[in-house]
Amino acid sequence: MAETGPESDVLRAALARELGGWAREHLERDVVGWITTVSPDGVPQSSVISFLWDGDSIFFYSRPSTLKLRNIAHDPQVSFHLQSDSYGDHALVIEGTADIDSSIPPSDEHEAYAAK
Repeated sequence: MAETGPESDVLRAALARELGGWAREHLERDVVGWITTVSPDGVPQSSVISFLWDGDSIFFYSRPSTLKLRNIAHDPQVSFHLQSDSYGDHALVIEGTADIDSSIPPSDEHEAYAAK
């Protein structure tokens, strides 16, 4: 998932605030999050994904024929969120656009992704 344009600027500004500390920590530390895509017939589909946040973008690997990739190819609008604390006091939901980027090295060759 690649964040670009005004929504990525809004995300960076939100994460830079003092209250963004919880979200920054979890983006760096959490191994999984949830992505919601929309199927061609308009049905939302949520999937648990392993992800890496590089400070600008959130990305994940997936097998080529998965529903989430087919949905992104059809409609790039997605929602991503992390687990909240047990009372729901802290939560992170990011809405934006996703790109299928074949220039990212395979997961077994991506050191930062493998380390996480």
